[in-house]
Amino acid sequence: MAGRDPTDVDAYIADAPAAARPVLSEIRRIILEAVPSANESLKYGMPSYERGGQPFIHFSAAKAHVGVYGLVHVVSDVPIELAPFLNHRSTLQFKFGEELPSAALEAAIRSKVAQSG
Repeated sequence: MAGRDPTDVDAYIADAPAAARPVLSEIRRIILEAVPSANESLKYGMPSYERGGQPFIHFSAAKAHVGVYGLVHVVSDVPIELAPFLNHRSTLQFKFGEELPSAALEAAIRSKVAQSG
């Protein structure tokens, strides 16, 4: 990120590399549409979402991709559409410039909401 610490998710996205901004914005939109009751903040230097006071999902920009954390885990059923993006146990990586599997992300988020009650 560009030399200063962002104070909110809007600032985080604005400070991200230009190639990351569309991916970050789309992931944010998907989360907020799927879980309108989610509390949005910055934690651990990245956008973070909570439900009922519990961490739910996080995402961040890296050099060449956006990472999504906490949505899926290798020991559970990873949706087939998201499996190619699973990098490490519970990290999804979406490379800049590649089409984001928006429908699969939204379905996984809604499934996690349904499972957690």
